[in-house]
Order: sequence, then C-alpha cells, then structure tokens
Amino acid sequence: MRFFRAYTLAVAYFVAATIILILTNWILRRWGVIMFWITPAIVLIYVYLESFLRILTTKPYEGSLRAKMLSSLKKFDVLGVKLHCSRSTLINAAASNWPPMRTIFFTDGALSKSNEKELMGALAHEAGHQKYYHSIKRVVWLLVLSTVLSVMNIYLVPRTGSLDLFVIVVAEAIIIAMVVCAICRQQELAADAFSTKHKHGQGLAGFLQKARADWQEHGYSFNVVRAFSGYPSMELRIKKIKHKQ
Repeated sequence: MRFFRAYTLAVAYFVAATIILILTNWILRRWGVIMFWITPAIVLIYVYLESFLRILTTKPYEGSLRAKMLSSLKKFDVLGVKLHCSRSTLINAAASNWPPMRTIFFTDGALSKSNEKELMGALAHEAGHQKYYHSIKRVVWLLVLSTVLSVMNIYLVPRTGSLDLFVIVVAEAIIIAMVVCAICRQQELAADAFSTKHKHGQGLAGFLQKARADWQEHGYSFNVVRAFSGYPSMELRIKKIKHKQ
C-alpha cells in the first residue's frame, strides 16, 4: 500500500501509456497512419468524462473564503474557474484545466485543518496550474510520445511477434511514464513559483508542511525513487519557496 501511494502518478501514467500504445499500434497496423487521430479522440472523451464525473461527485465550495478566493483568481488573471470541495480527510488540493470545466478542488481535510494563509497559498499554487494549463500539457505529451513511438514501431519492428511487440510496448510505456513524471515535477515547481511570485509563498510552505505530516500519518511514504514520482521532494519545494521569498 505504501508503494502504491508513493508511486500513484507513475503507475497511472504507465498504465495509460501502455493502453494508448497498444491501441495506437493496433490502429496504425490495421488502418495505417492516416487513422492515428482515433486514439487522441478516445483519450479526450475519457478525460472529459473523468472531469465531468469528478465535478459531479464533489460539491461547490461555499465557505467563508469563497469571495476572497474568487477575487484572488481575478488578480492572478485566472478566470472562469470553479471552486469545489471533495470528501477526503487528507490535506490536499488539485486543479482540472479542461474547459469549460476548469475547477480547483480542496479536500474537506484541507479546509478544516489549514488556516486562511495556508489555503490562499494552496489556491495560488493551483491557480498556477490553471494559468499554465499543466494537466492539458501532460496529456498532450502522453499522446505525442505514444504516437511517435507507435509510428517508429511500424517501421523499425514491422514483423515482430505479438509477445515481442508487447515487451517493446511495456518498455516504451515505462520510458513515457518517466518522462511525464519529470514534466509533472517541473510543473509542481512552476506552480510553487507562481504562488511565491504572488506573495503567497509562506502560506504555501505552511500548507505543504501540514500536508506532509498528514499524509505520513495516513501511511504515505515519501522515501521514493524520484524518477518514478510525479512530485519533487517536499524539502526541495519548501527550500525553493523560502529562497524566493
């Protein structure tokens, strides 16, 4: 369980890359390069469905900080974003970039265990993800890498058997997962920098420290191989935030 929690993003991107590669390889070998668009279309349908269901299973945030948060989002020039809260006792926040369902989520744990300064710091961080469309860029990278490798497979290993092709696909999926996780780590640092730029670094550092303690208490391991993690170390993030203040 600790392993799964520590490498959740890496596992998710590995599974996604494997499925996309298998699907793309099959489509390209059956119908040719002209039909490559089928995979992106399926992925986009899935992404929008997942975003829609996520909004349906959470509720709009109507707490005392709502007006202040919306005002801050306008100052950040991050418009058209909804605020929602999810039923989780863990301290966490997240962002979904997909229009017209752009949303920032706070867990009930974050709202109940964090003070105003910390929540505004976390809001600025998630606003950074919204400003730079980070989740959209990750999906684009996933699709581009998968498509390029699938096209290469057709020309480099045209007569390989099904088992050999599967081994190649798994190896490629591991590489893609590592690349996308590296992009995720850079995006987290960019969102931290956005929060610090808008004078919310101290609050964000406090939010991260509380989140770390809370997740450790619930069995989350931070002793990970960084290449297979979607997040930089908390120590590095807090150090960079304090350095930029």
